[in-house]
Formats: sequence, structure tokens, C-alpha cells
Amino acid sequence: MFSNYISSGDGFSKVHTRNYDFLIKQKTPQTLKLLPVNALALELSNDKKLLKYTERSLIKDTNFNFLAIRFKATTCYGTCPDMTVEITNKKELKFIGGEYAIKKGLFNAKVSDSLYSELLELLSLSDLKNLKTWPQVLRDAPEYTLEIAYDNQIKCLKTFLLPSVCGDLIHYLYAVPGKVVLQKQEEPIELHFQEIVANILIQSILTKIIRAIILLVKMLLWRKKNVLVL
Repeated sequence: MFSNYISSGDGFSKVHTRNYDFLIKQKTPQTLKLLPVNALALELSNDKKLLKYTERSLIKDTNFNFLAIRFKATTCYGTCPDMTVEITNKKELKFIGGEYAIKKGLFNAKVSDSLYSELLELLSLSDLKNLKTWPQVLRDAPEYTLEIAYDNQIKCLKTFLLPSVCGDLIHYLYAVPGKVVLQKQEEPIELHFQEIVANILIQSILTKIIRAIILLVKMLLWRKKNVLVL
């Protein structure tokens, strides 16, 4: 791999090249293992000694209960759109458009069955269980916040570069406001994500309380049984 860049240090007079050298350790039709062999490659790999890649279709997981997704993107030094979009399992869409967005303002919309199915398909290919970010230093890039509520848990990423495995999902979230009929709202709209998050936390707390009560009852019954035996 290599990247070309120009620099103000020499008045942008020449193109510089950075080489990222990797050794193919193993390659099959479904997997690829790479070894970083120079400093730039190691830095790009976040100091990982071995990189493992798997055919995306092999990580597909449809066994999850989708609740909601919220995506927020900021502007950059260029024309990156400032926007927030939220989609729930009721096929309801909320959109807040800012600078450079497809529309400015507050909007509601309904998501079609085909668009909703596409969202679920992309989520199934996004490796939700292992989705995470890494330390980054960028200056001219939008900041992303991706929050996914599913299976009574919340996956939250806030970063500049999101994992490539969810690249198609991010493209979908950028594009979906232009594929629905946006209904402009004059009054402030309420994003449902916080309500969903609160419900998940309440359910989690209630589940822990119920488990604690069950455990306590079992302990009391066990003690009572042993006292009767004595």
C-alpha cells in the first residue's frame, strides 16, 4: 500500500509518497492474514502484529432484535453535511439537517418496507458484537456518532473514522433522508433514542433486581430446608 501527499513545507511543489509494507501470511478464498513489516504499516495497524480479515458474508448475523439506530455527522473544512438521522423499529425516521445537508430543518418521515429491510440486512453484516473504534488523530474530517440499540443493549461509537465493516451502513444513513418523504416540522422534534436507552437501562436494572430476589428466595428456602432437617 502507499499514499501520496503534498506539503506546505516545500510550498506544495512535489508529491511525497508513504509506503505501507505488508507480508501476506495466509490467503484463502474467505480469509486473509497480513503481517506489517515496516514502521508505517505497524502504525497503520495500530501496533497489531497480525491482521486477520474474513469474507464479510461469513460474519453475517441475523439473530438480533433491532430497536433503533441514530447517526450524527458533523461538518468538516469542506462541504461535509451536518446531520442527525434516527430510525426506529416502528419504521419511523427523524431527521435534523444542518449546514450542507440535503435539507435544513427538522423533519419526520416513514421508512418503506424495502428501505427498512435494507437497514436490517446492513446491520446483520456490520459485526455488531465486535464493532469498536480505536485512537485517532484527524483534523479535517467529520466526527461521527453511531448509536445502535438492539437486544436490550446499546453500541455507541464516537470517532472520525468508523470501522470499514460498517461502511455500507454509514453510506445508507447518509443517503436515506433523500429516499423518504420528509415532512417538515415547525416544532422541535423529539428523538426517541434517549427514551429507548432509558427503557433498556430500566429493563436491565429490573432484570438484575428480579435475579437478586430469586437468588435470595432460593437461599431462604435452602436455609429453611436445612433447619427443618436438623
